[in-house]
Amino acid sequence: MRLSALGFGGLLATLASAQTQYVVDDSGPAHFNDLPAAVAAVSPGDVLIVRAGSYSPTVLSMGISILCDDGARVPLLDITGIPAGQVAVVSALQAQRLAVTSCAGTVILQHMQVAVPSSNSAAGSSPALDVVQSVDLRVYRSSFLAPRDSNGSTSIPGANAVAVHASRAEFVRCTLVGGGMGEVGSCAANLAPGGIGLLVRGQSSVHVAGTAIEGGDGSDARWSCDTTWAGAGGAAIAVRENSSVVIAGSRGDIIRGGRPGQPSYYGEQGPNGSALVVDAGSTARYSGASLAVYNSQWPRPVIFAPAGAATQAIPADPTLERIGGGTPGTQVVLRVRGPIGLLATLERGRQPLIAPSLGPIPLLIDALAQFALGAIPATGFVDKVVTISPSDPLGTRYLWQGSVSLAPLGGTLVRTNSVPVIVR
Repeated sequence: MRLSALGFGGLLATLASAQTQYVVDDSGPAHFNDLPAAVAAVSPGDVLIVRAGSYSPTVLSMGISILCDDGARVPLLDITGIPAGQVAVVSALQAQRLAVTSCAGTVILQHMQVAVPSSNSAAGSSPALDVVQSVDLRVYRSSFLAPRDSNGSTSIPGANAVAVHASRAEFVRCTLVGGGMGEVGSCAANLAPGGIGLLVRGQSSVHVAGTAIEGGDGSDARWSCDTTWAGAGGAAIAVRENSSVVIAGSRGDIIRGGRPGQPSYYGEQGPNGSALVVDAGSTARYSGASLAVYNSQWPRPVIFAPAGAATQAIPADPTLERIGGGTPGTQVVLRVRGPIGLLATLERGRQPLIAPSLGPIPLLIDALAQFALGAIPATGFVDKVVTISPSDPLGTRYLWQGSVSLAPLGGTLVRTNSVPVIVR
């Protein structure tokens, strides 16, 4: 997507506005020719418009908006130390790795593509997205692909796609794929499993809505290793260390454990990966999305929670999605999906918020306006159409969150995920 028809001269005219806009282009007239230099020079609240091109590894530690054309890419983006009260937005950037660490403010990511290159030794490498000690991460329509280890491993599991530690995060309309494993050249007794799609640990809280997640393939055995057990498929979601996960969506949102590793002619196939693994002290609430596994001679259950709690939400938890972009003057559809007949509402805000509320999902926006949408019809969803003001400058941020009432005429509300609309 190409951002705004504003040229370089037009952007210079914005310097007196409340939020300053700058162009970053590695091969043309611009305020900056590399992303790190631009990030170092601007102030909180500013907007960087990044043209297609290759840029150096970048560290972002303040609340600015980085809005990218298709084809803007960096090998590494490290978002760290965003102060409380600030909001960092990154849209449409391609990266080989992404980290969000020690952020007291909010981080919003949308249309990101993070794919770690495969190699002969990718097992055990850092995840495509590593989230550590960050209070509020919101990810919309982004993909995170762990690397494939073409050699497999005798002992080291495949790389994880996303790891969340001591943090709160949302993943909405995303794709997460754990690292797969190739054929192992030696004849160890047991080969390593594939990577995990989403690892949640360290008292984290994660909301997954309308998202596809898959564990990585287990290590394959060499054809001549008759007594070798091939590696297990990786779990799609693993919840550990007193953490919690809410999973919502529709049937088309597949959360699947990884494929079992393939054996030699006389060896043993590995177990499949479970869709959801919940350890002792952790919890999972799931509904709507399809939890699935691959076939295996040694099957593992779809949900493995021997000591943890995994509970199906009845009725299913609602979700919110956005149809359309955020170009000034265009329309955006906000779609609330939920059980037929329940009353739906939408709330709009400009600032992020995490406020405890009754039910499993907190209030996530400041809720400056509320819109009653009526009962959800037989289609299973209800829409609200909004128009982006032609006068909104690039980088203007709107946040939306829906809810449904569990009683036909009012009662306890169950909230949806939040959805950003970033003018770009």
